[in-house]
Amino acid sequence: MEQAIGRFGRQGVSAAMVSRPYSSLVVRARAAGVQYVAASVVFVALVGAVDYLTGWELHVSVFYMLVVWYAAWMVGRRGGIAVSATAAVAYFVADHYAGATYSHPLIPYWNATVQLASYTIVTYVVSALRDSQRMQEQLTAFVVHDLRTPLTNAMMGLELIRRSADECLSDRDKKVLRMTTEAEAQMSRLVNTLLDLSRLRHGKMPIEPQAIQVAQLTAEAADMMAPWAEERAVTIAVGAATVGLVARGDPELSQRVLLNLLSNAIKYSPKGTTVTVSAAGDGDGTVGISVTDQGPGIPKEWQERAFDMYAQVQAHRGGAAVGSGLGLTFARMAVEAQGGKIWMDGDAEAGTTVTFTLPAEP
Repeated sequence: MEQAIGRFGRQGVSAAMVSRPYSSLVVRARAAGVQYVAASVVFVALVGAVDYLTGWELHVSVFYMLVVWYAAWMVGRRGGIAVSATAAVAYFVADHYAGATYSHPLIPYWNATVQLASYTIVTYVVSALRDSQRMQEQLTAFVVHDLRTPLTNAMMGLELIRRSADECLSDRDKKVLRMTTEAEAQMSRLVNTLLDLSRLRHGKMPIEPQAIQVAQLTAEAADMMAPWAEERAVTIAVGAATVGLVARGDPELSQRVLLNLLSNAIKYSPKGTTVTVSAAGDGDGTVGISVTDQGPGIPKEWQERAFDMYAQVQAHRGGAAVGSGLGLTFARMAVEAQGGKIWMDGDAEAGTTVTFTLPAEP
């Protein structure tokens, strides 16, 4: 490898290493684009046939528009324009040969031109929205990815200080160092959540299912959140029922889900209260893991929407106590990617219980 670096330079080696996978991705993307366009043309032909058979009195123009919208969103501007032209031609053929009578022979051509213009406008608007969304996702991915390195270095530095100077630090300094380390860990989890949301949404998140000892999972998560809970004068209790339960899922992903739920529960728990982690076999081939707090509950009208992206901001405006981040959104996507479910129970005065399930180990 070092000889290769000396010969080509580091940039050359990187380019050589990624050129083949990148070319493969480009080829697959183009093939998928051709398939989407072909499917759209087939649907346009079907709509045109229905338009012709139903006669000129019954308009089905909106169905042409739906196909154009689909092509523009899935393929982009070029594919959308191609399908728009096909839809305008199909509209003209159906209109011209359906037996309609007009006061002037050029009216069918004018109608087809107007349809083409409307399809083209929709194509440009939809493709612009699509490009904007993808640029936003790419920008977020780049920024979040670049944040990982300094955060990792900061955490390594704090850990090095803790190990080398632990005996020299006062109790107050140890507490500050512990709080700073936990804050860095929370920032790292947030960065990973932002980066993985896009992967989960597009089905690109690698999932490695294996046997999970639920007792170990809950104990480790409780230990990791203990410093923050202690800082907020909240106790974490782990139910004994977790012993002996074995689930099947991705251990790292499941731990991150549980950490997110514990983080939310601790954040909104009053001082002196207890956050309880419990688990039980549901008897239907699944294992349920629950996190219960004694804080202000979430109104029932917000319990389902609390897992939706950006719904947290709306919930705050409505007076519901939910996080402002994306932890619940990530939790739902991560659980569903492992074949489980997640839901919320409770009311506005009796605290909140969030439960997620994983398949039981056979």
